[in-house]
Amino acid sequence: MRTVKLYCWERASLPQISAALTASSFLGTSNNVGYVDVLLVVSSTESISGLISILSSVPENISNIQKTADELEKLLHKDEYRFIERRNDADDVAVSMDSCSFQWNTGEFVLDDISLRINKGEFAAIVGRVGSGKSSLLSAICSEMPIIGGTGLVSGKIGYVSQKPWIMNATIRDNVLFGSSYDKKFYHAVLDACALTDDTKLFPAQDMTEIGFRGINLSGGQKVRLALARAIYSRADIYILDDLLAAVDAHVERRLIENVLQNSDLGDTR
Repeated sequence: MRTVKLYCWERASLPQISAALTASSFLGTSNNVGYVDVLLVVSSTESISGLISILSSVPENISNIQKTADELEKLLHKDEYRFIERRNDADDVAVSMDSCSFQWNTGEFVLDDISLRINKGEFAAIVGRVGSGKSSLLSAICSEMPIIGGTGLVSGKIGYVSQKPWIMNATIRDNVLFGSSYDKKFYHAVLDACALTDDTKLFPAQDMTEIGFRGINLSGGQKVRLALARAIYSRADIYILDDLLAAVDAHVERRLIENVLQNSDLGDTR
C-alpha cells in the first residue's frame, strides 16, 4: 500500500502572522514611540522571526504539494495497470509464472522473462546480488508490481514480512492479532516460535505494552519478529519473508529457522 504525504500550514503559524502584522502596522502609523511600544516590538521579535521562517519554506511546501498531487494522480490511474492473477481454486500450485515481465510505475527497472513454479507446501529461496530485483519479485507476487507481459498466478492468502516491517501504534498483542480474534493457545505458540515470549516479559505490561510510533521502543530484530508473528497468526496459505534473518543475532536466527521456517505445522496449531 502506497503512502501519500499531505502538507499544510500549521495552526501555530497564525498567531505569529497576527503578531508580526500588528507590530509592523503600529510602527508604521505611530508618531510617538514609548517604552511600552518598544516592549511590544521586542515581544513580537520571536513571532516575526517565525513568520520569516515560514515564508522561507513556502517554495519547498509548494514543491511538496506538487509531488503529492502527482502521487494522487498515479493512484487514481492505478486501475490501468495489470497485476498477477490471484485466486484460490488452483490445485497444488502456490505461485506460477510463465515468461512474466514486471515494471514499476516509474523508472526503467524491469524484471524480464520470469518463469517459476512453487507448489503448495514447498520452501523456496530467492538469491541474488544486491539490487538484482529480489524484493521486486516478491512485490510482484504480492500484486504490488504491475505485470507488463506473460501470465502469472498466485493461489491463496499471503502473509508478508518486508525488510522494513510496519508496526502499529498499539499493544504488542494488537500488532499480532491485527484484527483477528484472540486464540490464546495459538497466540502464545506464535510468540514462542518467533522468540518473543522472553522479550514481552521485559516490558512493564508484557504483551499489553503500548508500542510507540513506528515501533520506536522496539529494536530492529523485535520489529521483524513482531511482523513475522503477525503474518503467522493470520494463518496464511503463502508466507513471503523478505530478508527475515538480517536483523537478528545468531541465537535468534537458529530459533526462527527451527521453529518457523522448518515447522510446517505451526499454522495448524489450534
